[in-house]
Amino acid sequence: VQERLEEIRGKLGREYFAEQKAKRLAQKKKKKVLVEPFQKVKDMLFVRIGLIETDIPVELKCSTDFLVKTRKEKMVLATYFDDTHVTVRCGSSGELIFSDERHENFIINEPVVIEPREPEGTVTLFDVAYGRNNFWAGTGDRSFRGRLELSVADARVRVINVVNLEEYLYGVVPSEMPSSWPLEALKAQAVAARS
Repeated sequence: VQERLEEIRGKLGREYFAEQKAKRLAQKKKKKVLVEPFQKVKDMLFVRIGLIETDIPVELKCSTDFLVKTRKEKMVLATYFDDTHVTVRCGSSGELIFSDERHENFIINEPVVIEPREPEGTVTLFDVAYGRNNFWAGTGDRSFRGRLELSVADARVRVINVVNLEEYLYGVVPSEMPSSWPLEALKAQAVAARS
């Protein structure tokens, strides 16, 4: 199979792959997912959802301007505009290395938070692997409400979504049950997810 793939790659040529890469970068640049924010209430519950843990660079973009802050002191490390594509990878000493398309880099040795400046903002992770070891496995772009926490664990970048419970349900219920199912089934699924 590998030999056949190499043969096909050779026939397609480098220009084809360069063109495909340019198309993918243009799609990433255009991606902008805005949501209706949930009205904040007193004593709102927040949940922490582990999204990925990877040794390949994490690519992300926010649909509004966004901040990168230290998790503990909430010190602002960087401010990015909504069209900025950022790559985060783990360095050889366990640090997070941020870089953007303008080749402006910074390194941080502690966990950070990616936070949209507007409540309707989402953070999109590009090329997220899903369904590992299943026939339906693949990669896709995923947009998340709330904020993301990035840290290093075992020389891998760990990404956690911190979101209020109500907005978490907006995403989890339709991913676990098709919206075409009966309304009472969807209600039951929402109750189970909240529990």
